[in-house]
Amino acid sequence: MTTNVYSCVMGDSLDGVWSRIKASGYKWFPVIDDMHRPIGLLNARDVLEKLLMDKDREESLLLDYVMGIGYQ
Repeated sequence: MTTNVYSCVMGDSLDGVWSRIKASGYKWFPVIDDMHRPIGLLNARDVLEKLLMDKDREESLLLDYVMGIGYQ
């Protein structure tokens, strides 16, 4: 057993959650509500996938802007 329990809440940013996942080294992260009751599990792979999708979208928008297409 571990004495430090890492968790996140629904309003946490994905960047913050990813930082905690990296620091803890866990693949699964509990999601808790305001009363500190578990409401689900978050997989590290899902967090990373979403962050990468966001970065790809951001890169695409920036490229469109620089090429003179504008935001779409």
